[in-house]
Amino acid sequence: MTAKIVNMSCKKIGFRYNQIHQGRSFLQLPLNLDDKDILDPVHLDNDTDPHMVVLYYVKDSDGDTVIFDNHYEKDKERPMKNNLKIKKTITPKKGRVVIFDGWYWHTAQQPSNDIRCVINYNVI
Repeated sequence: MTAKIVNMSCKKIGFRYNQIHQGRSFLQLPLNLDDKDILDPVHLDNDTDPHMVVLYYVKDSDGDTVIFDNHYEKDKERPMKNNLKIKKTITPKKGRVVIFDGWYWHTAQQPSNDIRCVINYNVI
């Protein structure tokens, strides 16, 4: 299944990869928080190799993926929250695949209504 998701997704955008650097899954439970805009820490999956992130959403849920317009620069620190500009917000839908340059800072919102389940691959 892993190779199929990655192969078909990368082929669709014309990206030739050499290897799947890592694959992992995330299961987040609703937290019943008062603040519905709680985000996971803004991060990069890998800051050593240029890579593409391939996200596969296992089920419909809330807890959007947020990709910022801020791109990783080797000698610069993580951007401060007030310096982040949203490039794209993606709502998890079962079977949806999202591919993006892994050096864009990104995060996820905490789900408040349903379980959020994502499979995350990094390909180089």
